[in-house]
Amino acid sequence: MYEKLLARIGNMSGTWLIFIGSVLWSTAGGVSKCISVDPIFLAGMRSLLAGLVLMPLLRPKRIVFDRWFFLFVGSYAALTMVILSAIRLTTASNALALQYTAPLWIVIVSFLFFKKRYTLRKLIPTAIIVAGIVIFLIEPKTGSNFAGNLLGVLSGAAFAAVTVCLRRVQGGGTLSTVAAVNLCAGPVILLIASLSPGVSMDMSWSELPYVLFLALFQLALGYVFYSMGTQKVPPQRATLLAVWEFVLTPLWAWLLVGELPTLYGAIGWIVLLAAIFIDHWLNKDEAAVAPPSIPQTAAQPQEQAAG
Repeated sequence: MYEKLLARIGNMSGTWLIFIGSVLWSTAGGVSKCISVDPIFLAGMRSLLAGLVLMPLLRPKRIVFDRWFFLFVGSYAALTMVILSAIRLTTASNALALQYTAPLWIVIVSFLFFKKRYTLRKLIPTAIIVAGIVIFLIEPKTGSNFAGNLLGVLSGAAFAAVTVCLRRVQGGGTLSTVAAVNLCAGPVILLIASLSPGVSMDMSWSELPYVLFLALFQLALGYVFYSMGTQKVPPQRATLLAVWEFVLTPLWAWLLVGELPTLYGAIGWIVLLAAIFIDHWLNKDEAAVAPPSIPQTAAQPQEQAAG
């Protein structure tokens, strides 16, 4: 069954594969707001179910269970918990936009710990990202909205950690590795949920279809489409097409729950989207030779890992 399905999907063009994967990823913000399941419990269930669906694609002999793999599992688990919590507390557009600040954290870590020097054309989009973060954090609203925006910033840092691990783990962004990471991260997150006071593990039968959609379609099938698409198009085009996740997330939130971005959120969203395109434009020569990457909940801009 898997072979026939993958063969049919593989007949599609790389552009359509990546676009469909990005559309599937973009539904997370809207769909997760349709239910009241605790975001940490939801993160664990989604990862575990996605891993089980992808298990037939698992190739254990090709995976090296070294420190990078376990760091990958840890950072991936942190990312999924933080981003789903951010989506619950602030607008979906705010949460995903702030997740796209990962390049900032990569630049900071590379400079502080690896003494990497950056040219002006790399620092310009980084400065724009900083401006975008500031716009989100100075939003007049307080309470859960500010907490959600702050968690969104943290999701960007977690996204950066996933990026670093993805580039060093054996197998990289292959579906076998994605299956293994989800199978490991799911139980870890569920254990954290069970041990954390205040985290509810209740879920009604009416919410189960939403959880299954997030696991089977939004995450697992999204990875299948994106991963197969990256085998057919250059990395620069793949990461640019994946920005559709960023663009469509507010649309799904509006269609499903009637959520609209705040004024500050809309401005910040535009600024961060501009930073992504400016980065692609200024650094397209460097990106053209970079390896393709796969996101967590989703798609990554250049210099990120992965939806």
